[in-house]
Amino acid sequence: MKLPLVYTAAALLAATLCFQGCADNTVQPGNTVTYNGEIQAIVFNNCQTCHSGATPAAGLDLTTFSNVHNSAANGNLIQRINNANSPMPPAGLMSASDRQKFADWQSSGFPEQ
Repeated sequence: MKLPLVYTAAALLAATLCFQGCADNTVQPGNTVTYNGEIQAIVFNNCQTCHSGATPAAGLDLTTFSNVHNSAANGNLIQRINNANSPMPPAGLMSASDRQKFADWQSSGFPEQ
């Protein structure tokens, strides 16, 4: 049985709206990426295994806003998370979405909150 065009169009529209409502982990335009809002969780999940504790790898402790900010603004943190030849974390590049959040954070001036 062939459905009338109006029903087909309505079904396609409903499916499109449903998929647009699905959550993703990208920051919507106009929203500022902050350390407390997004970056801290990314660093915790990807960096602090090695870069924390009494003897952090390369002497780089990434457990505080100040340390992450300093490494991103004045060090090579942003370069390393985007370097496919020598990535951080060493297991491979973070997701493109997480790396974009760092770029957006940098563009916003590294806000904490």
